[in-house]
Amino acid sequence: MPRYLVQREFDPMSAEAMEAVLVRSKQLVQDEFTDVTWEHSHVCTDETGLVTSYCVYEAPSKERVYEHSSELGGHTIVRIHELVGDIYPAELRA
Repeated sequence: MPRYLVQREFDPMSAEAMEAVLVRSKQLVQDEFTDVTWEHSHVCTDETGLVTSYCVYEAPSKERVYEHSSELGGHTIVRIHELVGDIYPAELRA
């Protein structure tokens, strides 16, 4: 199944508010988007407090990822990339 990297931007928010968004995202995947797997996310903030997340999902299509994001709400999708592979430094020959 295809995997996607989703870059989102959220307005500045507290760590507690961000955790609530993440819990809601997980609940949506469990209850309504059972064909989508949320692998993990990286969350960053800038000096203004803007929150950017980079989330990896496995899903049948990019459209299905958009549907999940739309249902989650409260953010802007900056970009969705289909992942074509992973690179792990430990697996590379020096």
